[in-house]
Amino acid sequence: MSEPLEVGGPAPGFTRAEGLRALLTRLHEEDSWRTDPDVPGLLGFARSKYARLARKWERDPDEAVSAAFEAMRGRSARDARDPWALVTDAVVKAMKSEAHAEWLMISPARARHPSLIVHERPVRAGEYEEFLYDLAAPEPDDGDDDIGWLSQRLTGFLVGLGWPVEVARACVDYILDRLAQADRRESAYDALRRDITLLAQYELPRASWLTLLRALLGQPSQPDRPYRRGLIARLLDSGSNDLPEVPADDDLLLALNEAAPARWGR
Repeated sequence: MSEPLEVGGPAPGFTRAEGLRALLTRLHEEDSWRTDPDVPGLLGFARSKYARLARKWERDPDEAVSAAFEAMRGRSARDARDPWALVTDAVVKAMKSEAHAEWLMISPARARHPSLIVHERPVRAGEYEEFLYDLAAPEPDDGDDDIGWLSQRLTGFLVGLGWPVEVARACVDYILDRLAQADRRESAYDALRRDITLLAQYELPRASWLTLLRALLGQPSQPDRPYRRGLIARLLDSGSNDLPEVPADDDLLLALNEAAPARWGR
């Protein structure tokens, strides 16, 4: 994902505030995050810088890199007097909210903004039944095509919760593809939560990506923490074309609705 800096050489300019600001401005103006030769070194430096912080919150260092990457793409980092301070603050908040989200089984957005739990209008059971049962995608031509069937059902479900159709379809297909290639669900989850491919391609907030992974693949299994089955497993086990358990799962509906990229202004 990122390359470490060479030891013993001069520190790159982006390790200082003014150098980082200049690099972020260039990357934005040239839209060159995918091609600029300085990007691997920048992400490698971020990994080294925030590895200890990530371990403090029992997170993978690559998760800190993803949080830093998302913060660097925003206008606030380019305009900040000290962009590294802003990025560090964003990483700290991300590590805390993601840890709390797993502990409480809520979305990172709710963990970062507890006031939403009280003031945000709750999603009621059955509120999306019309979409789930009447407006879902039509049957695929080949009834044995599990991947195509799952992709249509899950994409349609996310669109009904406010996700842009292009982003929803790309995320669902990407997750299903990686899951099909993995030997275990847990290994697919671990790889995907560190993956920033779609974050870069669609400017997808990392909190939205992690919420989606938990919803589709299930809550990671950890000691003394209940396991929540993912939507993929529910669909496959039901053997039907709907999601019978979902309308009653208020927490899941609310988390995915909050995580919809359309709700995140940039």
